[in-house]
Amino acid sequence: MSARFDGIAAILVSIVVALVSPAARIEAAGFVHSANFIVFTPPVPSQEAADVFAKAILDRAEQLRRQISIEWLGNELPPSIGPVMLNVNFANQPNSALTWAKDHPDRKFHSLFIETSPGELPDGLLAHEMTHCILATRYPHPQRLPAWLEEGIASQYDDVQRQEIRQRIVSWFVTTGQWPRLASVLSTQRVHSDDQQAYAVATTVTELLLECGSRQKLLQFGEAASKDGVDRALKQYYDIAGTAELEVLWRGRLSQASVAPATVPR
Repeated sequence: MSARFDGIAAILVSIVVALVSPAARIEAAGFVHSANFIVFTPPVPSQEAADVFAKAILDRAEQLRRQISIEWLGNELPPSIGPVMLNVNFANQPNSALTWAKDHPDRKFHSLFIETSPGELPDGLLAHEMTHCILATRYPHPQRLPAWLEEGIASQYDDVQRQEIRQRIVSWFVTTGQWPRLASVLSTQRVHSDDQQAYAVATTVTELLLECGSRQKLLQFGEAASKDGVDRALKQYYDIAGTAELEVLWRGRLSQASVAPATVPR
């Protein structure tokens, strides 16, 4: 976690202390913008705290936008290309996030929503959703990358807790022999946020393909898969005959890599 995000955590702690104080009064929400983002943050006890928190979120979002764009596209996205409206809300429930990518010419912004407990802002979720925004900018509707591949790439930035959930699921596949059908995940139009099995499949297939080539090659494959189908793209970019052969390779990779005991996925 960066020093910048440590600063955000400190700000959130001070906000929580103020909120639970008997004298606390919710007075102001945060709002800040740049060429790339419009950021809204929840009401807190003072305008100064709201402004500082919103600015810290903006700075971290700009940093992630630059970092992830360079890692995957080779260059930073130009200013104001693919702008994002970023909404942060506090809620006493598990952290969650959602990106609604721009899917109509009349819409100007991607929309990114994060819900988190007061006192916490999950950096992994922000990076995950920022990846969706970047990829949806480079491959806009209706030429988006396949849903599983976009999730597989975004999940490379997930926090340790989510990675451990997927590892337990993979161990379950290997130890019990209860493998999901790869074709059903590779053909889905949407990976639902509560389908951890599909995320485990998407992430591990993405990792397998990354072992066979560069990030650029993976994106080229994804673009071809959206246009011509997964089987044809697999043959063109990885010399894999199709989904059936990919499934054999995928199961073999996971079987060799998995050493943890099986537990029932939760």
